Amino acid sequence: MDLTHIQSKFFFQFVFAATATTIVGGAVAERCEVVCYIVYCCVISTFVYPILTHWGWTDEGWMKKGLPSFSSATYLDFAGAGMVHVCGGIISLVAAYIMGPRIGRFHKSSNKSIEIKGHSVPFSALGGFILIFGFLAFNGGSTG
Repeated sequence: MDLTHIQSKFFFQFVFAATATTIVGGAVAERCEVVCYIVYCCVISTFVYPILTHWGWTDEGWMKKGLPSFSSATYLDFAGAGMVHVCGGIISLVAAYIMGPRIGRFHKSSNKSIEIKGHSVPFSALGGFILIFGFLAFNGGSTG
């Protein structure tokens, strides 16, 4: 492999790892300090995400090979959506459960829910379009 191929593969996997960590960012927004956010980003992108992707994406991974008792049941992840979103989703669920509700989400006396409204429809639409273009790049990059 030449250096250009290694660098492009590194950047492609870096973007996948960043996506997995930003999924968790949506769940912990307004619930933790910035230092905690930086620490969990480092832990996820350094330890959790590489192990999960090794299990599911490499030929040596147990998910890709299948278990000995279920050798015909193997894992196939075309564009990486499974590993990235399952990793981010499960960690988000655990983090939201541990941290509890957002500050200001419930009335202190009555414990009734307070509606948190969106702040900017144009920015939400812009974020949606950025996601669409990013997913197109993910799928294009996954095909080789």
